[in-house]
Amino acid sequence: MLSSAGYALLTVGEADVVIQNMRPGLVERYGLDQRLREENRRLVYCNLGAFGAGGPLSDRPGAPRIAI
Repeated sequence: MLSSAGYALLTVGEADVVIQNMRPGLVERYGLDQRLREENRRLVYCNLGAFGAGGPLSDRPGAPRIAI
């Protein structure tokens, strides 16, 4: 995988914590959450979306709105 997510998979074996802020469901759609857990069973995995996991704005990207 040639992406920032792929880089994370290469280094997660040495990590204690992974924090990501993609839209809800995106990581699961690509199966990255499962792959991270398989790579490092002790990993603490945090999903911190810009607008939370639920609510009217939860499916929107946060970077463009926050950066404006």
